[in-house]
Amino acid sequence: MAPRRCLSLIFVLLGFFGPWEGPVLAKGGEIPSTSVEISFALRIASKLPVKGSLLLRPVERNGEPRQLAISSLALLSLALPTGSKWEVSADLPGFWVPRKDLAVGPSDQPSRLSVELWPLGTISGVVRVKGKTAPPPRQILVRSLAAPAFLNRPVAPKGALDCPVDRKGAWSCSLPAARYDLVISAEGSAPQYRWGMQVPPGKALALGTIELERGASLAGWVAVEDGVIQQGLCTARLTAVVAGGASLKSISDLERTAFERQVGRDGFFQLSGLAPGSFSLEVQQPGYPPVRLSPVRIDAGAETLLPEPLLLRHSLDLQFEIRPPLDWLDRPWHAQIFQLGERQPNPLVFEAPADEEGRLKIPGQSAGRFRVDLKDSLGNRLYSGEHVATGSFSAPQSIEVRFVTVEGKIRLGENPLVATLWFGGSRGATSAKMEAASDGRFQGVLPKEGLWRIEIEAARPGFPTWIRAEVHAARSGKASLDIVLPDTRVFGRVVDEQGKPMSNADVSIQSENLELSATADADGHFEVRALPEGQAWLAAESLSRVSDRIFVTLMEGREIGPIELRLHPNKQLSGTVVSSRGPVAGSRVMVLARAPGGGEAIGMTDTDGAFRVDLPQAVSRVEAVVSAPGFALRAFDALTEGEPLSFQVTEEGGNLEITLPLSDEDFMRENVTLAVFQNHLYVPTPALVQWAFDQGQPRERIKQTLRVPMLAPGEYRVCLMPRRLESSLASVLVPEGAACDSGLLAPGATLTLRPSRPR
Repeated sequence: MAPRRCLSLIFVLLGFFGPWEGPVLAKGGEIPSTSVEISFALRIASKLPVKGSLLLRPVERNGEPRQLAISSLALLSLALPTGSKWEVSADLPGFWVPRKDLAVGPSDQPSRLSVELWPLGTISGVVRVKGKTAPPPRQILVRSLAAPAFLNRPVAPKGALDCPVDRKGAWSCSLPAARYDLVISAEGSAPQYRWGMQVPPGKALALGTIELERGASLAGWVAVEDGVIQQGLCTARLTAVVAGGASLKSISDLERTAFERQVGRDGFFQLSGLAPGSFSLEVQQPGYPPVRLSPVRIDAGAETLLPEPLLLRHSLDLQFEIRPPLDWLDRPWHAQIFQLGERQPNPLVFEAPADEEGRLKIPGQSAGRFRVDLKDSLGNRLYSGEHVATGSFSAPQSIEVRFVTVEGKIRLGENPLVATLWFGGSRGATSAKMEAASDGRFQGVLPKEGLWRIEIEAARPGFPTWIRAEVHAARSGKASLDIVLPDTRVFGRVVDEQGKPMSNADVSIQSENLELSATADADGHFEVRALPEGQAWLAAESLSRVSDRIFVTLMEGREIGPIELRLHPNKQLSGTVVSSRGPVAGSRVMVLARAPGGGEAIGMTDTDGAFRVDLPQAVSRVEAVVSAPGFALRAFDALTEGEPLSFQVTEEGGNLEITLPLSDEDFMRENVTLAVFQNHLYVPTPALVQWAFDQGQPRERIKQTLRVPMLAPGEYRVCLMPRRLESSLASVLVPEGAACDSGLLAPGATLTLRPSRPR
């Protein structure tokens, strides 16, 4: 309310001290006057006598207030200076009279004003707070509710009254006689609603006992396009917004805290007993696609009343035309369509083959963003793209798929390798599978030329692995590719502190050009083959234990091992994410160890805003990147000793645009990485890309521009650097050899940074 009062004060001051536009003097220095007629309109019949006074206060700087006696509903006539402005009010016992503004017109025609008289009535009742020992509030607030226009409710006076409450909970207030929708509330409690209350003139209306429930609440209206609310079938469901990248368990845990209520026949709903935070609201009714609103902010101990009704619209039909209409084997495409948004994971809304003309029609959908995946008849995903459907969407959207035939051979050192190759990765946005026979030969189809990430699986120890390779087609449209994997081998065993083997431990291997993971067998043994020559490090992790990093130098034809990776117990860090509104549920907290050895853990906050992560015992200082739905992404620096961590996020944020001199393929080809620093703290690029997607940006890999909304204000530095320097970011602010650009991001602003190509 404070900002509104300040704004009103600004308007008053501007009017008071603005240019004088008062009456114009006539010839001879006299101020001309205009005849003014003031009538009275009784809104509701009443037997009370109309007796009191009418007060006119000048709006301009000059002039004196005028007071007129009222003894009946008879017309009042008076003369006022031409061009003057007045505020008109009345003091009539037993009546409420809304204030009016009077602007006096030219002297040659009378000015008229009608003043409304509302007889007063009384409402009373008893208020209790849910809970055996909770005392009643000292006062309640009674407000008139303006229902949406589509309900065609009768007009009633707008306003709010503070009504005192005695020790037994009894209260009463006077208000204009009319038919009301009333909101009755007390501080820290969810309001109660009373519909169609007819307050009689000169009499009392007893509302009975009103029970208030402590906590926050959400209320709003639902309308149906060309239809009505089906009572008992229309529901409103509120779930905590979860940051992208959350585990299925975290999502499931928060889903269990969802609130659901039926929507009333008139479209009204209220969800009470809520914790503060950011939520997603979904309204459903059979025959209509769901309508969603996110994020919805809930403040502690207060009600959020949605300003506009949620409209259930008729469903629309998504339509697509695929070219070519059949896959490379002349068979129909298989489509999977996911609806994108705040729900995690993104729901699959359609799965079926396209027809032989390449047409897809998906009925019964709501407007929004969708991801379309197309698979050929062998199951290769040769297209994945985002599409937007609006309320007026009807024309088919075009999808074009291109074919590049690939033939090649794969070897491990000098020997052919029987293997399965996944171009784009087995879980990539595009993913094409090819089988290499005993002579190492393989063939298949890709949707494009260029640089590809290829996962390689083989039926022998030490696999899978992956490489990058260029695919270029000749004029014939065919591409030839020879893959030679380095004949390297690293092997060893994962053990606990006592030297006992640790089965199924995760082993991470990282070098300048490659990152992959392996799993130890039942005896703790692991083996990795076909790693590129050069420096690499290995580490193991299992449950709440992690090993130190072991550095090795890989060479063609040389075996490294046996290497022992000894696990040590982690220490658990706990903390909370909060805002001025209270705890923030569904936040993703990426914790990075600020030490040469590194270390990373990711936690999700529960309904209390609490999270827990495991990090190596030796870590004493960490950085946390907090992605809190509905707030600005922010990085924090913290010590791990002492009190639990506490990170406070705010709604103040700006937008960062990073213009890049490299294409997505250039990043892989030149082995370059992007590093972003917020207030001198490193923010990993995957966290930024995920956050941008959470805010509605298309999920594409880095092209020429990366746009990231809702970042905390402050200093930003954006750098391009060789990937080999990435491991030093945990302990070095900006490594030598990085090419950077920097600037300050203000709240509500957009900062554009353009790092140069690293030399």
